[in-house]
Amino acid sequence: MAIKITLRDEKGNEQSYKAPRVRGRMLRETFKLNAKLTQDGVIGEDTLDEMVEHVCDVFDNQFSVDDFYDGLYGDEILTEIQNVLKAVINPDGNSGGAKN
Repeated sequence: MAIKITLRDEKGNEQSYKAPRVRGRMLRETFKLNAKLTQDGVIGEDTLDEMVEHVCDVFDNQFSVDDFYDGLYGDEILTEIQNVLKAVINPDGNSGGAKN
C-alpha cells in the first residue's frame, strides 16, 4: 500500500505526495519514534516537531516541515501523522502474522 498525503498551499490548492518504498532504516526509526510516543504519553511542541520531521523524511523531503504545518488544519495534523506511522509499520494494513 502506497503512503500518500495531501497538503494545501496558501491559496488552498491541494498537492498530493506519494512516499517512496520504505527502507529498513526508516522502519526502525518509526518504531523508535512510536515507542517514545507510547512511553511519554504526552505530545509537546518538541515531540510534535520530531514527528513532523519524521513524516517529511518518510516522504523523502518532498515537502518541508513548514509545508506540512501550513498545509493541514490543526485537527488534521495528528491524524495524518498517525496514518503515516501506521502505514510505515504495517504497510499491508493487516493485523500482522505470517503471510501465506
